[in-house]
Amino acid sequence: MANCNCDTGLFNLQSGSCLINPAITRKFVFVEYFKADGTINGIDLSAPFGETEIDALLNQTDKKLRWFLSDTASNFVTERADPNTETIDNVNFITSQGIRTMTADFLASSSELAKKIDANNCVEMGVYLVDEDNGISGILSRDGFLDPIRLERNAFGKVIFPTESTIFKVMFSSTWQKSIQDGDLRVLTFADHQTDMLNKRGLIDVKESDAASVTATTATIRFTTNDGSAYGSAFTGLLVGDFAMFNTTTAAAVVPTLAVENPDGTYLLTFPAQTTSDLGTITATSAGFEFEVANITYL
Repeated sequence: MANCNCDTGLFNLQSGSCLINPAITRKFVFVEYFKADGTINGIDLSAPFGETEIDALLNQTDKKLRWFLSDTASNFVTERADPNTETIDNVNFITSQGIRTMTADFLASSSELAKKIDANNCVEMGVYLVDEDNGISGILSRDGFLDPIRLERNAFGKVIFPTESTIFKVMFSSTWQKSIQDGDLRVLTFADHQTDMLNKRGLIDVKESDAASVTATTATIRFTTNDGSAYGSAFTGLLVGDFAMFNTTTAAAVVPTLAVENPDGTYLLTFPAQTTSDLGTITATSAGFEFEVANITYL
């Protein structure tokens, strides 16, 4: 509950004539709540903030600064419980505010999303709410910053199996940290940031198979994206310049000279000869994706 300040007296309750309130939430932007320096990972309202800055956050290599944008959410519901009270002489005295929970369904996600949601509890997490008008809602609790809504470490994902009358979905649920005040909620409107958030996409994970048939001059590696199937979807179309190799024993880059894809998603790489038993890594880059790193031993 907010602390009382007897010097302020009553507050004016009338609102302005043009009101900006959140619309229905359609996406979430998850962030690590704290930066590496311990400050809150919020939006600096004194600095330019538009599509250029948002794209940079969505593709940020530093995960402590990255915006993790969700798929489209359905059936979003958030509700704050009634305040906790103590009754004395038949009078209810408020002792603390009730907690605010939120839930939503993801209809176009695989079951792996539930695992990722659960794993996110390992860090202090915050969230911005993106509504159907492209508004970005956060908390204005300090001057000059729109901060993410801080969450308790109790987010969970749950797979809902289809029935004759319902479809497959992944349910998300979490609780706002108890110190969050509803009255501090503010909206950064589309007019403010000029970005179609509903048609933006966060980074997609690309998994690597263990690199096979490694020699001093060649290696075979397979990349896939998760689609809910046991094998995943083959990641196709990479060119030789998309690969990055490194010899960790000598601390030197290894530049592939040839990449042949056959079958789909499986790549045979050719590179300058490396010393037998040296250790190394293979990864790749492609806009909008984040690739796992494969560890190899040159044979």
